[in-house]
Amino acid sequence: MQKFLEASSTVFSNFSDSWWDPGGTYGILHCLNPLRLSYVKRQLLVHGRAIRSLKWLDLGCGGGLLAEPLCRLGGRVTGIDSDQGSIECARLHALSQQLSITYHVGKAEDYTDRFESTFECVTAFEVIEHVDDVMAFLTCCQKYLKPGGYLFLSTMNRTWKSYLLGIVMAESILKWVPSGMHDWSLFLKPSELISKLISLGFEVENIQGYTYEVRSDTWTFNGDLDVNYMVTARLPL
Repeated sequence: MQKFLEASSTVFSNFSDSWWDPGGTYGILHCLNPLRLSYVKRQLLVHGRAIRSLKWLDLGCGGGLLAEPLCRLGGRVTGIDSDQGSIECARLHALSQQLSITYHVGKAEDYTDRFESTFECVTAFEVIEHVDDVMAFLTCCQKYLKPGGYLFLSTMNRTWKSYLLGIVMAESILKWVPSGMHDWSLFLKPSELISKLISLGFEVENIQGYTYEVRSDTWTFNGDLDVNYMVTARLPL
């Protein structure tokens, strides 16, 4: 089922100890976190829900950059990541912050039997473009969710613009992420992702583009899906 590509997995494991350095390898994710949280809050608010008290699973949680703010906002959070070093980093940092987050080492499919229909929300931000079996990964997400549960995803569109900005610019020129972090052929067009979600019984509620603003040094939402986009999907009750 879900397998991280060898090259990408090696890149992540090589920098497992730098997750919480805002100026380090994962600095770009630190910048993205406020946008991620804003998106999740806004989508939950549509249904009169909030992060507080909901059971969350963060798939591909890395060092816990998203898991920790979800926990601080009252979520009951579990994180799963295939990289042992990243999970060790996440556990140590959560302990230092006195945050109660449960972390597990493994692939997405490793805990589906144990946690089937357990979570009200599953997040998988900047993850799906690193797996070589998207349907298997999305099936795992579906299994983890309770009926009526929410799946929040972010990924990159497979366009010439995403190749130039997401690989040439981000990896080779600006050095935002290590070289070899992404494989453009694994980027997903929104229509492809939506089709897969619908085939698994999800109702796709929202799709939102976002971009980096050089002048303000922040990430902002826009109507452009050509490079980065987030998706909210929900399992029917």
